[in-house]
Amino acid sequence: MLEQLEAFLAVVEEEGITAAAKRLHLSQPTLSRQLRGLEKSLGAQLLVRTARGVALTEAGRRYLTFARQAVDNLRAGAAAVAEVTERPQGIVALGVMASVTAQVAPAMVAAFHARFPHVVVRLTEGLPDVLEAQLARGMLDLAVLNLPLKRVDLVIQRLWAEDFVLLAPRGHALGRATAPIALGDACGEPFVIVPEAPATEALRRACAERGQSLRVVAETDTVESLRRLVEAGLGVAFVPALLARQPGNFEVIPVGTGGRHREVVLVHRGNASLKSAARALKQHIVETMHGPGRP
Repeated sequence: MLEQLEAFLAVVEEEGITAAAKRLHLSQPTLSRQLRGLEKSLGAQLLVRTARGVALTEAGRRYLTFARQAVDNLRAGAAAVAEVTERPQGIVALGVMASVTAQVAPAMVAAFHARFPHVVVRLTEGLPDVLEAQLARGMLDLAVLNLPLKRVDLVIQRLWAEDFVLLAPRGHALGRATAPIALGDACGEPFVIVPEAPATEALRRACAERGQSLRVVAETDTVESLRRLVEAGLGVAFVPALLARQPGNFEVIPVGTGGRHREVVLVHRGNASLKSAARALKQHIVETMHGPGRP
């Protein structure tokens, strides 16, 4: 029954059979059989195919709220039983921001595997907004993200907080600063950036306040690439302090006025949505990554 309900909800949320089957890692014929079985048990048609995908019938619209409640209750019941009977196993889908993955995920996942060898962590790296949307749609079980979130129906556990710093090539003049500098003091430098990132917007504002434009020499889609570009001598980057903790061929310059701060959190849809393996990973992340300035 749970699989049929999950299939129904996935098709409604994805607005199509193909996307829902991909999300649930099922073949389309298998998903269609589950939907037919649910409709047969109810004696009513819940969905109709349209030129744009699928649409709810009147019966489907009335059933939708009850289906969501039933799934939540069934998952909560299974979780309660699993706490006393089940060894964590199976697959857990974890989303991690690109600005955290390389520095945190490998050691964390390795340590978790040592404790729970029957659990497979399916790691997805991406931008915070994309991961948040995937989590809300059930494509991820857990996600490590920045505050603030766009959705208010997700559950958060604070992990750590940190400032942003400037990274400059080894031997750069900025590295001789003996105290935190104002972000605007670096506006004359060539920068490597992630376009549309909040840190980039902070840079643009700081430069605009000085009557200058941000001088961009390279763009990339991950902050890890920013660090590599800085080490290659291409320019300066404004990044989370986490990226500066590993030794590298760069200078680290603390920022005072105009600086940026972030809170990193673990996010999920509620304990009722978490199976035994996901709950075990959640607890492991909190134990190993929670605290000021962690990891």
